[in-house]
Amino acid sequence: APQAPELECSILGAMMINSNCIDKVLVLLDADDFYLSSSQIIYNAIVKIFVSGGDPTFMRVTQGLKDSGELEKVGGSYYVTMLTDSVWNTSNIEFDCLYVKQKAVLRSIISICGKGLTDAFSNEVDVFELETRLQLELSGLLGKIKTTKMSKVGDVALETYKSMKEVCELKLDI
Repeated sequence: APQAPELECSILGAMMINSNCIDKVLVLLDADDFYLSSSQIIYNAIVKIFVSGGDPTFMRVTQGLKDSGELEKVGGSYYVTMLTDSVWNTSNIEFDCLYVKQKAVLRSIISICGKGLTDAFSNEVDVFELETRLQLELSGLLGKIKTTKMSKVGDVALETYKSMKEVCELKLDI
């Protein structure tokens, strides 16, 4: 599956080192954009502290995870500390977020198209209903993209849709 675990770690570390990064990340990413479940949990812990008015340092995040019983799920306090050690600078945070977002959208495209392929080969779905569903689901992904810097993902979604349409048309000819 498309993923960028090193960038996920860097983004989380940057959020704990430089609270100015948090606003930028919140605009571009949601928890489910992270591939690693540990990254999703840590992201949510950082956001919880930030929203409550706190500064989400690695100490506070570690304590918050410990209090919620999730510290060991993410790899322990050493892992959380290691996230901050992996950050060299925070100036590319938007780019890193956009890259992680692209990977999340690609995973969604794969999931939608995989289900579409299964349905197309099952002979149990109306081709027009399938086409409509795929079109709606793929176009809905474009709403997840919060910036125009990622317009190439839209092109990927369109090409994937066209490929799925061709598969459906071929299935009708068989």
